Amino acid sequence: KKTTMSFDFAALLSPDNAVRNSAESQFEQCRQAQPQLVATQLVAALSQPGGSPTSELCAVLARRYLPPLFALAEIHFSLEAREHVKAGLLACLGSASHPPSLRRKLCSLVGRLGAEFHAAGSWPQLSAFIAAACADGAAPEVHESALSVLSHMAPALVEPAAWAACGQSVQATLVDGLGAARAPAV
Repeated sequence: KKTTMSFDFAALLSPDNAVRNSAESQFEQCRQAQPQLVATQLVAALSQPGGSPTSELCAVLARRYLPPLFALAEIHFSLEAREHVKAGLLACLGSASHPPSLRRKLCSLVGRLGAEFHAAGSWPQLSAFIAAACADGAAPEVHESALSVLSHMAPALVEPAAWAACGQSVQATLVDGLGAARAPAV
């Protein structure tokens, strides 16, 4: 029978070296032994309102460790756990209560994961989130987050061959649109 570990992320921020070293060791053991648990605990910590130092740390840990967890076999990181993590990340982005620094970290993570899942189409909820966040009436913070996620996903959204074929004309159109002849008089 497998025992369930839990983890106190705040201990990683302890000024006491012994406590912090012990917490780092425990986190690494938990990450290796129960990656699903670590993933769900990271998302749970991120979903707390406000921007505590622990939330900021969890965002950094999530950016570092969640993408490789999605590469694990399903026996180690189940489909149910993956969907739970993805839904939790979108819920975090949908909340306007997080400070900008935490939102940037979340956008980076969601954009990175979104880029990886884009080709397979395995995160349709992300598209729905972006559409809703860009609709009229969405909170400005949420709208900004959706655009930031898209910017992180940009390399996966544009096929290199297609960009090479149309890039020059798009660039010319943009430059022409910014030209002085079309600028309104001030």
